[in-house]
Amino acid sequence: MTAAPATSVEVVPVASANSEYSRPAHWIDKQHPVVLRTQYWDHDGIAVKEGTAPFAEVREIEGVWVPMHAEMKNLVSESWSRLVIEDFEPNPVPRSRPSSRSAVSKRTE
Repeated sequence: MTAAPATSVEVVPVASANSEYSRPAHWIDKQHPVVLRTQYWDHDGIAVKEGTAPFAEVREIEGVWVPMHAEMKNLVSESWSRLVIEDFEPNPVPRSRPSSRSAVSKRTE
């Protein structure tokens, strides 16, 4: 599970969300607002993905709690991905707000 005491929050997506998951659950550290573990179940009730962020890798940066290392495992295909944050700017001020998804694409090209 997690190395720190956590509260579990289970989410049930509304039908209109057309989610591929029947119920994601998140374990949130009791002392800091950071998710330490996430698990996703398919519509047959089978656990299909699990994400973890070790509490030892959580840092407070200017009042924002950030998991500096996290892993997501696909329990069906046995594949995984890892996120490592090396630099983090808390609460950045956006230069401008794009009005559509195409505006975001154009700005990043």
